Amino acid sequence: MLAPGSPDDPVQLIDVRDLAEWLVRLCEQRRPGVFNAVASTTRGELLDACIRATGSDARLRWVPSERLAEAGVEEWMELPLWIADPAFAGMLRADNRRAVQAGLTFRPLEEVAHATLQQAATVAGVGLAPEREAELLASN
Repeated sequence: MLAPGSPDDPVQLIDVRDLAEWLVRLCEQRRPGVFNAVASTTRGELLDACIRATGSDARLRWVPSERLAEAGVEEWMELPLWIADPAFAGMLRADNRRAVQAGLTFRPLEEVAHATLQQAATVAGVGLAPEREAELLASN
């Protein structure tokens, strides 16, 4: 399975259930503020959690971001949570400490991956097509 970039690349996401529960608690506490409500992890940890959650026997094949960008892979749309352009690298590096101090908690990545898969629907033009993935893997 194509894995973009490096296993140590930062990734941020949030399960909408975690966000909703936390927002309700903030409202109940009447706690205002500006927060970065995201869970921080690495691409390797996230993809490993996805493999465990699905029971897949997939083996990750890391392809450097530079090569994917040169091949015209679309950031975010073809490979979710992947941004190659250094100008936007900060998008996956937001400091979430203030939100965590305000009680934001995160469910395990495996649970997030499993729930996401259960709710996922195929959308034309979104995601890396299997043929494109095979082509990229063959050229790297």
